Amino acid sequence: MEAFTEQLRSTNDMHPIKLLQSKALELSNLSYDRAFAIDDSDIAIKVGEYYITLLVEKFYRKVYDDPEDWFRLLQIYLLMTLLLHLLYRSIFTSPIEESNQNLTDFLIQRIGGTPYYSERKGFPALIDRHAMFDMSENSAEKWLGYMDESLKEMEDDIHEKYRRELSDFMRYTAYFLVVAQKSKTILENMGPGS
Repeated sequence: MEAFTEQLRSTNDMHPIKLLQSKALELSNLSYDRAFAIDDSDIAIKVGEYYITLLVEKFYRKVYDDPEDWFRLLQIYLLMTLLLHLLYRSIFTSPIEESNQNLTDFLIQRIGGTPYYSERKGFPALIDRHAMFDMSENSAEKWLGYMDESLKEMEDDIHEKYRRELSDFMRYTAYFLVVAQKSKTILENMGPGS
């Protein structure tokens, strides 16, 4: 990672986001074509919103039931979200409900479905929206483990090809966020338009 950090600091050839993408592909052990196969697929039509919603619900049940300490920040964030819900009378009854909706809307939009996420929350801005979380390789693998378990539980509902494409995209995205968080201070110091 140190060599990558130095490359990020000194690059004039490649935009920093392209470098982040390149490192995320390397860490996720995916080719560009595999990471972004969802762009050339018809998942939104073939899988449908109902099964994406079910997948996300299964996933977040695992995440919120995780007993390990490294997830404590997530739980603190959830308590803060709950307080904001109470203050602003959110349409959601609980933080888990909002988490489910956010990921469901994001996935549906990302696989070519209705842009619910952008309509409700604006541009996804994944790096900023995940800035308060521990985006280490360990947390990424834990998160991906829960996603892969949830995808496996959906084998009767989601065809293997689409489960693999979703898993690959999520793997790439998790590692993109890991690399982005590790590189955030470097990117900030480079300033706008770098």
